Amino acid sequence: MTNKELVSLLSIFRLSREKLVDDFIKEDVEIFSSMFEYENDIELMRLSIDKYFTSYINYHFQVSLKFENINKEFSHAMLKFLRNFGVQVRNTKLEKGKEFFFSIMHKKEKLLEEIINTGRIDSKRYNTLIYSYLKDKALFDRKINVVSEDK
Repeated sequence: MTNKELVSLLSIFRLSREKLVDDFIKEDVEIFSSMFEYENDIELMRLSIDKYFTSYINYHFQVSLKFENINKEFSHAMLKFLRNFGVQVRNTKLEKGKEFFFSIMHKKEKLLEEIINTGRIDSKRYNTLIYSYLKDKALFDRKINVVSEDK
């Protein structure tokens, strides 16, 4: 690897780390709102975390598109990085299709967003059902009390 390639590679990872740190320092809404919104729904919380992690990985690919002639070096570095998080990717897939891998990760991020939105809607519907049940029960109990007092 040449010095220029190494500097380019290190720049990609530096820019990505800067984004990660900035997101936490500035209390990015995408991260922190879900921590409160889903504090009672562990599955939606996990999906939100996975969604953010996917967008963080995507950011590396996005930044790498700005640099030329580092496909092989970037692929090897990303493979090591992803393997640290348990992601299994074959070496050739990243080298041959960095843009393809980026689009797949982007689609995964969008799919996670859709699943989270579905879960949010389901939670709202569930809460509406509970509200309707409690309301109907209270109204029914009132009517029963009125009828029993009339006797």
